[in-house]
Amino acid sequence: MQRWRYHWRILRTRIWFRAGLYAGFGVAAALLAVIAAPLVPKPMADRLGGDSVGQILTILASSLLAVATFSLGAWVSAYTAVSQAATPRVASLVTADQSSQRSLATFVGAFLYAVVAVTAVNARYYGPEGRAVLYLTSLVVVGLVAVRLLGWINRLSRLARLSHMIELVEDRTSAALAEQPPVPAAPPIAGAEVLAETTGYVQNIDLPHLQDLAERHDIRFEVLAPVGAFRRRGQALGRVSTPDLSAETAASLEAAFSIARARTFE
Repeated sequence: MQRWRYHWRILRTRIWFRAGLYAGFGVAAALLAVIAAPLVPKPMADRLGGDSVGQILTILASSLLAVATFSLGAWVSAYTAVSQAATPRVASLVTADQSSQRSLATFVGAFLYAVVAVTAVNARYYGPEGRAVLYLTSLVVVGLVAVRLLGWINRLSRLARLSHMIELVEDRTSAALAEQPPVPAAPPIAGAEVLAETTGYVQNIDLPHLQDLAERHDIRFEVLAPVGAFRRRGQALGRVSTPDLSAETAASLEAAFSIARARTFE
């Protein structure tokens, strides 16, 4: 897998990234309602653009704060239960669970949307047309939060179950094995070795990068440390088909290996 795809996949599993992304969408939706204001018919603006928008947003903000706090507390409790019943790698699947992250991020994003929107309403940032757009947007946010909340309750009821954790491990392991490229049988290469600069587990190998370097320098490269292998600093990651290898080329080849302290399912 290419390095940028590998790092993007890791970034997507971070709960702070998804929560920050949804929070940005929420703030943007609150502030950019004025852009759609000219499209609102005057009768709709007169009917929906009253002071009731501020009251709805105030209720929404106070309610979502409680929902977000409760959800985070429940998520931490589930993670603690999984940590006590399973291995650290299995527990990491709980924090990387996409459904849970989407629910928590939705609550955070909706809360920030309501806070920013009610602040802008009190500052008279919107006219009647803008408040009408905000009213309709708030209805969409309420519906989205309701759907996510129901899904979160359903997910929470089985998040810490042993059977669910076994299914998660099976699915992730099957996906990781399916992504592994075939390794054709070939005689070993005799030449200089590419050594690891750090100690840890090989998490990813950028094969397109290795292929590009091999074609550019007219060499063959043999991988000695597949994904999941543990290497100490100074141990061989691979071997090239030439006895002479410049430090720059060796560093470029070593950079194709992503090494970290812990193993992952990828």
